Amino acid sequence: MRAHKRHPCPCCGFDTLNATGAYELCPICLWEDGEDEGETLELRQARANFRDHGNIYPAGAAPIEVMHPSPERAQLITYALSVLNGVEPRDPLLLDGLLLAHEVASEFD
Repeated sequence: MRAHKRHPCPCCGFDTLNATGAYELCPICLWEDGEDEGETLELRQARANFRDHGNIYPAGAAPIEVMHPSPERAQLITYALSVLNGVEPRDPLLLDGLLLAHEVASEFD
């Protein structure tokens, strides 16, 4: 069960952020949520990139760390893309578990 309410990432749409506009990175898509950015071309393109190939950068232009995510982050991306593509429904408990596994694994990096 969640300790606190999470807020949706403006890019991937999943509840991953502790606060809005706090310059926090989404653990799924790596979008940095800044102060009330609104609907920008950059955000629309990042959303399309994420849906198309699992990261916010143009195809083939992502940093190496993004192109080769940790196993835990790869599971988050796979889950998010399957939800966005209608393969499976949103499951808040599954998302919480995947986020926790990612957080724990990140502590040991």
